[in-house]
Amino acid sequence: MKTWILYVCLSGLAAAQTIEGDVVDAITGAPVAGAYVSGLGGTNVPIVRTDSAGHFTIPAAAAATPFAGFRVIRAGYIPNFRTVPSDQSRLNQRVELMPQAVIHGKVTDEDGVRVEGARVEILRYQFVEGERKLSGVVMPEQTDDLGEYRIAGLPAGRYYIRVSSPQLANWDGRYGKQFSNGSLEPDEAGVVEVKAGEERVVNPRLMRREGVTVSGRVEYPPGMVRDTRSVRAPVWVGELEIPPAWVGPDGAFVVRHVTPGSYRLRVGNWSLKPGELWGEQVVQVGDADIRNVVLTVREVQPVDIGGKVVVEGGGQPPRMQFGLRPSSGNGISAASGEDGAFVLKGLMPGHYDMQIVPDRPWPPQPSVHLASVLSATMGGSDVLRRGFDIGSGPPGPMEVVVTMKTIFVKGTLLGAAGEPVLGKLVVFVQGGRDMGSSVTQALGSFGTAFHRAGEYRIYVLPDQNQWQLLSDPDYLKAHENDFPPVRIVDGENPSIMLRMPPAKDRR
Repeated sequence: MKTWILYVCLSGLAAAQTIEGDVVDAITGAPVAGAYVSGLGGTNVPIVRTDSAGHFTIPAAAAATPFAGFRVIRAGYIPNFRTVPSDQSRLNQRVELMPQAVIHGKVTDEDGVRVEGARVEILRYQFVEGERKLSGVVMPEQTDDLGEYRIAGLPAGRYYIRVSSPQLANWDGRYGKQFSNGSLEPDEAGVVEVKAGEERVVNPRLMRREGVTVSGRVEYPPGMVRDTRSVRAPVWVGELEIPPAWVGPDGAFVVRHVTPGSYRLRVGNWSLKPGELWGEQVVQVGDADIRNVVLTVREVQPVDIGGKVVVEGGGQPPRMQFGLRPSSGNGISAASGEDGAFVLKGLMPGHYDMQIVPDRPWPPQPSVHLASVLSATMGGSDVLRRGFDIGSGPPGPMEVVVTMKTIFVKGTLLGAAGEPVLGKLVVFVQGGRDMGSSVTQALGSFGTAFHRAGEYRIYVLPDQNQWQLLSDPDYLKAHENDFPPVRIVDGENPSIMLRMPPAKDRR
């Protein structure tokens, strides 16, 4: 959906005009001086800074091509960008910058010794393709020589801090990945909640965990001559926090200090090449040792997966672009032809996540209605959200169903006192996924396109830079009743009138 907004932004470039406005603190309303402001969508656009009153002016004459918006960056704040549609005044822009939250502290081991080079992750639950998952918010940080870390640029919210130290684990295998409160799984006791502009100190202490032992043997194909490479093939566990165990001359392996959880035992390189040895098996680890695991190894060859794009209700299929992200190795891309057929070539064993998008014209053409993917199935299983696995043999063909139907809906966003609200992002959500969005323009007006009828919940985000709120289950729960659900029907829909609820604690 972000790409659709970018598409709309670029397709609606207006004639060159000066952009002028003010940048203020979203919490206090005070002017923000020294913020960097640069145009979007143009070339050779100058970068200007706000003055002591938070005011800025971007002269359009300085740009080689027109620009449709601008980005605002200031240390200590979450960056913000704003599109400026052609029907909106460019001379009275008001941009609110949300103060960043910061989490920092020191990592020590069980003996109180500072841990240098520890990996610190900031995570929170997010909806990913309709599923609630714990995932990273920003890039992980490493502790310095004092064992200290500092992670800035965080929106307000509820987070989990997960810490691991491969160096410490190599010295003592009992030091595995864990959360800041010492638990192996996320729980309420480990939640760190920060508000906008707040700095929180969290000092994780890594604890030793004895865990259990997983042992077994690797079975090679009959008649295979075991050379040095095959004898020393590592068995990887989890996400490599547990050091690899080496396969002995008799095929035996032992992995110690494995904490409870689901693991993928693997023999072979992460980036496989045709003809190399590979074997994989998932094991569920509990409180007892696991013995006699048999990991069968085979020589791998790439496989191809064919499929077809079809239109719901019939019709000429559009050209679609496929992007595959494997669990290891390089990504793979492909495109469907005029008849909808496609082939995903050269897939090696492993898990693949997939993205399917329309083959968008360039330059963008507003009159072109783009397809929306409804489903992707392979062997009777849905692979659009969860991806698919390549194992001992190629799976069945893939079928991708798209719709070309477009339903246009318009509306107006008003404040609690009935005044027009500009620059907010109105998002329509169905099944945990954003299905339509639009930035409010002059007089609070907005318009968006849908690809299927149904009931939608409406969320209004503070600005276009806070998409992560749509992935935050806590935010969605807190704001699910800000506006009544709306039902979108095929054909013409009445204009939607939205009125902002009384101000809440902005997160």
